[in-house]
Amino acid sequence: MMRNFRKPLIIATPKTLLRSPAATSSLEELESGTTFRPIITTNTDNVDPKTVDTMILCSGKHYYTLESERRRLIDEQGRNDLKNSVIVRVEELCPFPAQLIGEELRKYSAVNKLIWSQEESRNAGAWNFVASRMQNILGVKVQYCGRPVHAAVASGIGSVHNEEKDAILRDTFTKS
Repeated sequence: MMRNFRKPLIIATPKTLLRSPAATSSLEELESGTTFRPIITTNTDNVDPKTVDTMILCSGKHYYTLESERRRLIDEQGRNDLKNSVIVRVEELCPFPAQLIGEELRKYSAVNKLIWSQEESRNAGAWNFVASRMQNILGVKVQYCGRPVHAAVASGIGSVHNEEKDAILRDTFTKS
């Protein structure tokens, strides 16, 4: 819906992102004529779209965890296979950006692994919403990487939480 006036953008975000340099926008991204991007594809610098074989979809702050782990694996462990992967940040879930995701899938036509990664448990995050739309609208199956189904949103034990987080990252980049 187009309006003749501008409304402020209110974002509910975790405190960890408030001062993170990775989560800031440049002034050019905020100038007149710019618009909100429902999806943002990252790590596309110096990557031939024909060589990308893995697309990892995520939303929220989990992107920053995935990107830092991806960089760490490339730099410290020499995982050059991860250079042929892109991370797509789904910034808007409703209305679901099926057309934009479809365009990304066509752009990266060699993708044979499509993964949804989330920090939340399987029944608490966006997985159920996204998986059905990817299957029904785009006709593609997505692999899930995240916590299993839990009755509680968190384990309540820091060491267990960290183990689960490490397992999510390991699964995401092992499947990719």
